[in-house]
Amino acid sequence: MSQHDEALAQITSIFAAHEGLRERWQIATPPRVGSELARADTVWPLLPFTEHARQCLVAAWEHFDVIRLAIDARRLFVTGLNGVLRGALVAASMAYWLLGPDEQNERDQRGLALTDEWYRRRIQYQTGLLSFHEQENELGSSQLERLRDDRRRANELRTGATEVQATAIIDWSAGRLWGPKSRQRKQAGLEWQRLGGDAHALGWQLMTQNVAWGDGQGLVQARVTASIVEVAHPYICAWLLFQAALDRFDQLGATARHDRHPSP
Repeated sequence: MSQHDEALAQITSIFAAHEGLRERWQIATPPRVGSELARADTVWPLLPFTEHARQCLVAAWEHFDVIRLAIDARRLFVTGLNGVLRGALVAASMAYWLLGPDEQNERDQRGLALTDEWYRRRIQYQTGLLSFHEQENELGSSQLERLRDDRRRANELRTGATEVQATAIIDWSAGRLWGPKSRQRKQAGLEWQRLGGDAHALGWQLMTQNVAWGDGQGLVQARVTASIVEVAHPYICAWLLFQAALDRFDQLGATARHDRHPSP
């Protein structure tokens, strides 16, 4: 079997499991009463922990869906799928980063860190939206003040310096799943770097892809084509992280605290 056929077989073998989750994301169901997720949602109910995790999982799933549609249509694109793969990788890693720690307090603090990032981005947009209009909108200004106040109150619950930083999150998640010295952890970091070349519109990543070089020395003409092998590596990496996060989501959503931490 060629590398192309093997890579295609690996990806398409995932499609049935991916499709089987489609209906699940149509309705956001609350976690079981008394579960770890239900408890986590009480830390900052205005932006519940469960919804942070669910949003990450849904985002990853939808990115996988785009990739599946492209493969079904036999359209790989030279650069276009890189951003989609990158989105799948960061969303899956973020979900696992939130859900993965064994310690309850660590999960809570990561949830609060993501809450702060959510408010920061939303406030940034709201501020720009108000400045876009010639006359300030009274309702918009009121919403902005409410967002700032909510962010301040949520930050009062933070006890550490946990931050939302994509590179570190991917590194932690891959290390957690495959081990700190694993080849897979290194590969996840390298794929994150490579896929970012497209997101930043720099183009250096093209030289790492399927390249046919012209004759001559120095800067020469090159023909870059899409390869299913280059799609398969980050796709499978992101999918395995997604599956680990989903398993953890279900575990924490179905298990009561006293079941997981029995009294001595």
